Amino acid sequence: MASLSVGKKILHSDRSTQLEVLHGGRLGDCWFLSAVAVLTEVSRILEVIITPEYNEEGIYTVRFCVQGEWVPVVVDDWIPCESLGKPAFATSKKGNELWVSILEKAYAKLHGSYEALEGGLVQDALVDLTGGAGEEIDMRSAQAQIDLASGRLWSQLLRFGQEGFLLGAGSPSGSDVHISSSGIVQGHAYSILQVREVDGHKLVQIRNPWANEVEWNGPWSDSSPEWTDRMKHKLKHVPQSKDGIFWMSWQDFQIHFRSIYVCRVYPPEMRYSVHGQWRGYSAGGCQDYASWNQNPQFRLRATGSDASYPIHVFITLTQVYCGPSGRTMAL
Repeated sequence: MASLSVGKKILHSDRSTQLEVLHGGRLGDCWFLSAVAVLTEVSRILEVIITPEYNEEGIYTVRFCVQGEWVPVVVDDWIPCESLGKPAFATSKKGNELWVSILEKAYAKLHGSYEALEGGLVQDALVDLTGGAGEEIDMRSAQAQIDLASGRLWSQLLRFGQEGFLLGAGSPSGSDVHISSSGIVQGHAYSILQVREVDGHKLVQIRNPWANEVEWNGPWSDSSPEWTDRMKHKLKHVPQSKDGIFWMSWQDFQIHFRSIYVCRVYPPEMRYSVHGQWRGYSAGGCQDYASWNQNPQFRLRATGSDASYPIHVFITLTQVYCGPSGRTMAL
């Protein structure tokens, strides 16, 4: 362990956070870094890091949403290093920033250890970082195949982007040391930055959280001939090498990615939480049992001027989060 905060800032001096600062270490938590990358793209990371400035005590507070409640996690600035001044895990490419390392350490504390962050789902990290509702769309599933063929999934993805939902993508299973001939890291989590349909082209902008030269090299990649001056202007496309950001067609996306991760972030006035449990009388079981109607039941009623029109309701069911001890986490 080593303290790295002397003379450094938790965030950049201009209070901005850019995705290209993300750089992974020995830990297999690209799923978490991808979620963080999505958050920085929409400038929401400052809602998570409570102590944004460097302090002499080297103590920082980060908050995560656990069971709908914001939980503060306090960590110091001692970061695991593999050699003097070289962090073993995630860090920033900008030498005067600590926020990536501090955020990762706080998330590791929330889960009990750094080791606990080995492997995970982007949408779970997004839920912890935003308090939103997460889901995974497996594009190999029968329903997804139907939605792909009908165009419904593309329309849905466009709507997700328009509504400000946070998005990620997962490549086919494998080790993240394996890179396809097309430049896609296998078994890796990516961020989806934009979903656009321009001049009949369905395009997705994606970021590799490693923020390095490993990028898609097929159609619509940085040096691809598909980029006309008109398309560059419409999408504000300025090719930059070694930043991990690339565009690809929706058709190619379906071939080279397996999952889409979605985190629906709703304003407080559109959210409602109910706490309950299945225990004793209320543990009615499934419909195979005559007691199933004893399960907790809730009635939804729409009110207001739009109540007579069809509305979209998203319901999520979560369990109490338990720490390493097996008891409810309290930090």
